[in-house]
Amino acid sequence: MENIKCVVFDFDDTIVFSEEMKTKVFFDLSKRYGNLGIDYYNNNISKGFTREQYLKGLSQLIIKNSLIDINSSKYLYTILVNEFTNTVKNNLITCQLLPNVFEFIEEMHNRGKKLYVSSKSKENDILNTLSHKNLLNFFKGIYGLSNTKLEHLDFIKDLENIEFEEMCFIGDSKSDYDISVEKNTKFIGIHTVRDDLKDIQCIKINNYSEIMNIFN
Repeated sequence: MENIKCVVFDFDDTIVFSEEMKTKVFFDLSKRYGNLGIDYYNNNISKGFTREQYLKGLSQLIIKNSLIDINSSKYLYTILVNEFTNTVKNNLITCQLLPNVFEFIEEMHNRGKKLYVSSKSKENDILNTLSHKNLLNFFKGIYGLSNTKLEHLDFIKDLENIEFEEMCFIGDSKSDYDISVEKNTKFIGIHTVRDDLKDIQCIKINNYSEIMNIFN
């Protein structure tokens, strides 16, 4: 990892173990509506939807099948999004950090690397979590759901006035890897239970101590 000036982190299951928690919140909201909600969950949870996309589809399905009072139907989507957001916000505080990620982030900051987060999560969720974990001050920028990760990397490149080859993207999914390939950044993968990177040839880690010394 020579000449890396900037390290960009995904958030869920890259800094904190949060993906499984969020998946459970989706399931708990869906199962309220019986087999219809459970079937919707099983058919859609792996499609990479944002929370808004997923919950919009769920609310439309519930309304279509008249599983709630018609007078409440226009509020269902808002209710589900607010409940999901509040539950995730509270749960993120107790999510564990990945092994040695705090030490790695602190060390990269001390070595003068510019650190960013690029995620599909809401920026406020990321900010609150990093603040609670005493990590926020290490990061120069936090980019979330309002833009795509491709756009995030463009922003960072222009802001730092560097080339993509001088960036390293750390993530846990094939889509993260594909973004890195498209932008020609270096990439480090995080092993997860879902093993989304199993067919990808790249550096893969379970513990950030494994890459502490590969950055000059």
